[in-house]
Amino acid sequence: MAKDDAKSTAPAKAKSRAPAKAKSFSKGKPFNKKTKPTTPVKPEKNESKTVTDAKGLWNKLRGEAEKEKIVALTDSLYELVSEQILALAKKHDTSRIIQCLIGHASPPQFSHILTTLKPALKDLATSQYSHFIVLKLIKKVCQSKNTIERTNNIKSIIHTLKGNLIKLGTDAIGARVVEFLLTELPNSNAASLFNEFYGREYQIILGGNSSTDTTTVNLHNIIALHPNSRQSLLLSMGVIVNKMVLKGLFQFSYVQRLMAEFTTELAIGTSTNSNSAKVKKQDGEVLQQFADAIADSAGVIVSSRHGATTIANAAAYGTAKTRKKLLKSFKGYVRSGMLHDSAYFAISRLVMCTDDTVQLQKSVLNELVSDASKEKKNNNKMIIEEEALVSDSPHPLLPLVTSQNACKLFLWMLYDSADGENKDLTGACKTDFDPWEIELLGTPSVNEEPTFKKSTTTKKNELTQFVADNFKELVEQHCAELLTSGGAAGRFLRAISGEGRKLNDCDDYLPKCVVEACQSESIFDHTHAHKTLQKIIEANAAVSAAMFGAYKTNLMTKIGSTNRGAFVLASMCKNNDETSKNVVKEMVKSKKDIEKRAKKEKGCEVLLKFL
Repeated sequence: MAKDDAKSTAPAKAKSRAPAKAKSFSKGKPFNKKTKPTTPVKPEKNESKTVTDAKGLWNKLRGEAEKEKIVALTDSLYELVSEQILALAKKHDTSRIIQCLIGHASPPQFSHILTTLKPALKDLATSQYSHFIVLKLIKKVCQSKNTIERTNNIKSIIHTLKGNLIKLGTDAIGARVVEFLLTELPNSNAASLFNEFYGREYQIILGGNSSTDTTTVNLHNIIALHPNSRQSLLLSMGVIVNKMVLKGLFQFSYVQRLMAEFTTELAIGTSTNSNSAKVKKQDGEVLQQFADAIADSAGVIVSSRHGATTIANAAAYGTAKTRKKLLKSFKGYVRSGMLHDSAYFAISRLVMCTDDTVQLQKSVLNELVSDASKEKKNNNKMIIEEEALVSDSPHPLLPLVTSQNACKLFLWMLYDSADGENKDLTGACKTDFDPWEIELLGTPSVNEEPTFKKSTTTKKNELTQFVADNFKELVEQHCAELLTSGGAAGRFLRAISGEGRKLNDCDDYLPKCVVEACQSESIFDHTHAHKTLQKIIEANAAVSAAMFGAYKTNLMTKIGSTNRGAFVLASMCKNNDETSKNVVKEMVKSKKDIEKRAKKEKGCEVLLKFL
């Protein structure tokens, strides 16, 4: 791909279109919402009697509830318009009559309607009003209980639309039909249509040969099988994706998937050693330009995993200016984004790759540590109500830390890559991330230079220092909940206790909080809490000492009375310090009882090895 061609795949920013933003990171409102019946429709000027009668029957039909009357009205309406179905479907004021008729039509009637409309499906799909008829047809076909009829009708629709999906998918109205079609059709049928988006070369020259039985059809796998066609495939997809960006079609899942595959392949191209320096430079420049073009619409794009992947790539490989746009796009929605199923990863990746930690503190961390429910608007200024920390309302960080996804950002801040792991993961520890996330966590570089300058360790220290007091408040208020939550919350406690980036004043409050949380004896037998306690005790000698001080004469009766509790006592014996020696001395007094229980309980068997 020539340099000029490569750069042409990045879209020019549309000046007339305001950036889109999703307040709830949702995919938008349904586009085929049903309306309630109204008063009788008045005939328009020069309107034929057939159309006037049809509107009257339609107005009665859509408000009818009795099955027999619905059938009678449907038959009457069908008989009246059966010869004019296509003509009525193309008009804005009569298309809804055909739409209603499709919903109530019997199988023979529906078959005739589909046959009549099929030649014009492509035109109807891009009409502001008539595209609702196409949506209704697709829904009726896919919901048919007759397997043979459903299969034949699906094949008929696919045959009609095949070869036109790119045109429909890049049209503002047609995109709604494509989205609905790919969602409703069976996976195999949807895949055959979706493959058109990989471009003309893939469809004709390569013959659609992209996968084996063990691989998924996507841009990366297609290029893996046809490496010589990489640049032309990227150019072709770049043109298609750029049209979608200029039309503002970010909310559709198929667009988000295409953007994710496009940006991921460009990201791979910038870091693959087998590529020439020229290819790396071209891919990097195209990716940076594309990232800048979509940054203002990040709030809409992150509604799916593919969308989050796209924004994560934009954050990683974009310029400092692009990251500033992304931060602005998420302003006010960082908290809801971190609790979203997909958006959390894009925001986390943005934090990992942004050098300006002061800006991160203001626009990201401030939103996470503040409780929006306590904020009120007064004279256009935000005033935070002053409340005591020990209030009935939970700490703002509690929902985030107990969320398996949201907590990953804090775990990244608190943990470094483990020994033996690939260090090229932007400072991330593999234990805390899913496999699909790890694939995207490589340290980004363009033109063989990292896209950020600040050391990851320095960045983590600055961010952790900013939220250290909030972490302290969280532990003081909700230590028991964190212990029993397990998963990410348990690993968070282990991190601040010293297993990860230990907080400076941790020894001043953590031991007391843990002892208070353990006042309920059942916590030692809790599925998650006993495992978290073991790790905390092994990582922090002060916690072990506090536990011994609180239960000195009742270690076996209060802690070791259960199998899981015995594992906690065993952890108190591991540190090889003064506390461990004192615990062993106390345990020796109950050695006979421990030996007896060791025959049936694994915890006592492990504890016995220290005595």
